[in-house]
Amino acid sequence: AIVHYEPDHVIDLGDFADMHSLSSYASRKEAEGLRYIADINAAKEARRTLMAPLRAKWGQNLQRTGAPALHRLYGNHEQRILRAVDENPQYEGFMSLDNLGDEAAGWTCYPFLEQLELDGVSYSHFFQQAGTSRPVTGMMETRIKNVGYPFVQGHQQGLRTGMIARNNGQLIRGISAGSCYLHTEDYTGQSDSAYWRGCLILNDVRNGQYDLLELS
Repeated sequence: AIVHYEPDHVIDLGDFADMHSLSSYASRKEAEGLRYIADINAAKEARRTLMAPLRAKWGQNLQRTGAPALHRLYGNHEQRILRAVDENPQYEGFMSLDNLGDEAAGWTCYPFLEQLELDGVSYSHFFQQAGTSRPVTGMMETRIKNVGYPFVQGHQQGLRTGMIARNNGQLIRGISAGSCYLHTEDYTGQSDSAYWRGCLILNDVRNGQYDLLELS
């Protein structure tokens, strides 16, 4: 799709690397056999698979051959690496986000919850409730009011879109799109696995407005 549509920007909204071996939610039984290096290698192999068509079209040095700008927003799953180092300082210098190799692969990387603003739209893994570390939740119109400006986030499975019009004539749009894999996560259960999965194309983005195309 990247090769076909040739966008100006490609934005990874985060959690590309699962890092299940570092999950605080996994039981001891679930964690049996999980290894940090296996998680890193899986993410790097997935990245190579994604990048191969781009390099075939634009060459190895993507920054110099007219390829889209690649933006990598780290999510709470990648943040597990930094949390593990905070809790186990002896791993400092051994475990880091650099292990994922994203910058070496040509991506500009942004820390967890840092916002990227392009053409009036802000992108982040999720947006926080004022004064807390928790994500803004609820109906999309409520999220838009709480965030206060056009945004796109990942983090939550499925696709939610909405817009509200302010009294000054400004239209504010919001998107939550946090799933682009083909499998079903075990923790969602069969009854909660029918959520939308895919990627989005924002066409003609200007001052926070755009035409939205869904690719399931």
